Amino acid sequence: MSEFGVDLRGVIDLLSRHIYSGPEVFLRELLQNSRDALVARAGGDSIDPAWGVRIRPATETQPFVITDTGIGLAADEVADLLSTVGRSSKRDVLDLRNEDFLGHFGIGLLSCFMVADVIEITSRKEGRLACTWRGLADGTYTVTELDESQSDAIEIGTRVSLHGNREESALLREDAVRRLAKLYAEFLPISVTLVTDSGDESLTGPAPFLSSSREVLLEYGEELIGHRPLDVIPLSIAATATKGAAYVLGNPASGRYRSGAKVYLGRMLAAEEEHAAVPDWAFFLRTVISSDLLTPTASRESLVHDDALTTTREAIADAVRAWVRGLAEANRPLLREFLSTHDLAIRAACVDDDELFRIVGPFLSFETAAGPRTLEDIAADGEAQFAASLDEFRMLTGLGVKGTLVNASYVHHEELLVKAPHLFAGLSVTAADVMARLADLADPALEDRTRTEPFAARATAALADVEVDAVVKVLPEPTIPSLYVADAQVLTRVDMQRASEIATGPWAAALRRAGNRVDDVRSRTGVTATRAQICLNWASPLVQRLATLQDNEVLERSVRLLYVQALLAGRRPLTERDRALMSQSLDDLITLSVGLDMGGEP
Repeated sequence: MSEFGVDLRGVIDLLSRHIYSGPEVFLRELLQNSRDALVARAGGDSIDPAWGVRIRPATETQPFVITDTGIGLAADEVADLLSTVGRSSKRDVLDLRNEDFLGHFGIGLLSCFMVADVIEITSRKEGRLACTWRGLADGTYTVTELDESQSDAIEIGTRVSLHGNREESALLREDAVRRLAKLYAEFLPISVTLVTDSGDESLTGPAPFLSSSREVLLEYGEELIGHRPLDVIPLSIAATATKGAAYVLGNPASGRYRSGAKVYLGRMLAAEEEHAAVPDWAFFLRTVISSDLLTPTASRESLVHDDALTTTREAIADAVRAWVRGLAEANRPLLREFLSTHDLAIRAACVDDDELFRIVGPFLSFETAAGPRTLEDIAADGEAQFAASLDEFRMLTGLGVKGTLVNASYVHHEELLVKAPHLFAGLSVTAADVMARLADLADPALEDRTRTEPFAARATAALADVEVDAVVKVLPEPTIPSLYVADAQVLTRVDMQRASEIATGPWAAALRRAGNRVDDVRSRTGVTATRAQICLNWASPLVQRLATLQDNEVLERSVRLLYVQALLAGRRPLTERDRALMSQSLDDLITLSVGLDMGGEP
């Protein structure tokens, strides 16, 4: 039976192109091995403070060297472990629990071949002779066991020397080594020292995100996110031996940004942005955690999506909910600041998370016809109707609705309003219909019909050029003489018409065709009311006076100006025909007024 052969160059290429993000990870893998060797030597006890890791960057004449005072390896272990791809000393040889170690895959040392052509290892294990292992990038290696006198001169532990290759040798020099060592190991609970001609430099220290001091946590958060956090939520998840902090951003978070966690395993950096560790809806957070039980992928640059990660994510979600609940109970000013800062993020979170909505929903603010109101205030009215678009909201504000009218044109507002009855018993929430509401408005009294019906017909004729029908109704507010009313499809067609007037060339033609298709769809579905309407308010004294005018020219000019006024009041953009109609009517009225003032004929 034959065994598979291994092309080391092919494996190194696989590591550099498809497993690791780049050759920089070689130092992380070496630090990981050194840390695990120290843990193994401690045998389950605390690591001796005198033990540690020393790194000497490469120079023009000296190779890169990293030395640890860990458990070391004997000659048989070196031959078996360092020369067999996929064999892990932590899993197969050392008699300690797998979770005690950061490395599990037996490929870490190979990452060094991304920056070096030659790797030399000298190691001594207590009670065993020291040995050396020399590996070349071409796949060959030698193992030499030292004699007793040579072994006695070597400390227990391991020394790794890297002779850099031409392409990546800069990564072995002082600046790069300092940067990478700080990145990966600055919070390791062991001593890591950089040795240079200028002296020794300690690279490790306490992890501030694990501190019990709120001020220390906030200071680190400011360094992490670039501004003072709004608040910090300490995290402690016993089930996965995970601790850390979730920072609430002090600036608005974009809905396109998905929050992730900066993850340390055994306090060594494993992932800069692990999205699966944080709830999707919590994109107002920047989270930093360190865990002893979460499982890294082979590259150690992300986490395996297993039950432990799911448990961690759910625990973080619970911690955020508890924090918000605490604000609602004891710190309303901070809650208001939080909701104001992260309005869009919170609403998106509440759409997906019913428990969070239950906590913060009453405090969310919505635009209503009576001004901004919280959902709790709206629920007190017992009934709410919402407009799905800003145009509908403006029209319905003039038409009036039963209960509270809410502008639901903003992102997530409609979704949350629909969910509101589940939060407030007895609250009714429905979508308002502009045309249905217009039909429900009171008609003029019977005795006035002899005036209003001819008046509506004359007003419709006056607006023939802009394809608008006039109706006479009694609006709730007598100070509003006229109101522009149209359904969503009509508004879409009008907007397309206006856009086609602005556009040029083929775009203008395309927009006109699109507008015509809106009418075609309505026709095929049996909808016949394809025109906008101007609602003339019979409760307005001005409208009643207009109805008595016998002069058709004056009536036409007045109705047209009421139509333009209604468009402007509803903040509707004017089309080319609207502008022409307004200009002509104003010109006629001014001419008429000048003639009367001069004693001339109108």
